[in-house]
Amino acid sequence: MSHTLTVTLCLAILAPSAFTLLAHAQQGETSGQVADETAIKAIVAERWMGGWNAHDAHQFSSVFAPDADFTNVRGQSASGQAEIEKFHAVAFERFFKQSHQTGEVTKVRFLRPDLAAVDIHWEMTGALDNTGKPIPYRTGLANCIFTKSGGEWRVIIMHNTELTPWVQAPQK
Repeated sequence: MSHTLTVTLCLAILAPSAFTLLAHAQQGETSGQVADETAIKAIVAERWMGGWNAHDAHQFSSVFAPDADFTNVRGQSASGQAEIEKFHAVAFERFFKQSHQTGEVTKVRFLRPDLAAVDIHWEMTGALDNTGKPIPYRTGLANCIFTKSGGEWRVIIMHNTELTPWVQAPQK
C-alpha cells in the first residue's frame, strides 16, 4: 500500500473526530471538558430524567452530592441527598405520580475543572396541583452547580425556575 493511500485512509477515519476536537478547541474547550460535559449530560438523561419518569426518588436523588442544596420552583428546599430523596418521595406519591419529564442540558460552563454551572431546560406533563387538578403542561429551567469528586459529577446546588406562563386570576 502506498504511503499516500495510507495517509488518506487514516485521515478519512480520523477526520470526523479531529474536526470535532478542533471545533471544541476553537471554543476554548479541552478534550477533558468534552468528556466531562458528555458525562454530565448522561447523568441528567439517565439518573435525573430516568429517575423522575420511574417516579423513583432514590434514583432521582442519586444525581445530588451528599451535602447538596435543592430549591424547587415554589422556593421550597431540602438540604442533603437523603432529605432531597425524602422530599421527592412525597412529591412522587402526590403531585408527580403520573408525571413525565424531558430535559435537555442547554449550557455547561466550567468554572474550574471540577466545578460546572449547568442549565437544564425541562418540560413536564401529567403533574397535579395542590388540589389534585391536572396541570397539562409545565416548562422550566433548572440551574445547577455540578461538582466532580472521585471521578463522578454530582449536583451540589440546584435552583429550579418555572417558565410556564401564569394565568391571571379573573378580576372581581
